[in-house]
Amino acid sequence: MADRRDPGTTQQHLSSPANAQPDGQSGETHLTLVAKAIFWLLLLPVGLLLLVRWVLQSGWLQP
Repeated sequence: MADRRDPGTTQQHLSSPANAQPDGQSGETHLTLVAKAIFWLLLLPVGLLLLVRWVLQSGWLQP
């Protein structure tokens, strides 16, 4: 019983995964990396700080 193989559970996938990229598109380009870096390191923190400043000045937190 231990050496019995069930083809549905032990079969390995030999085909390429569905999210594999074709040749020539290996990963992210420099442009997308720069855009992500600008967003995460500059635009997002500045936007959050402006939002906090606006909420504090609007008087929503005052009783």
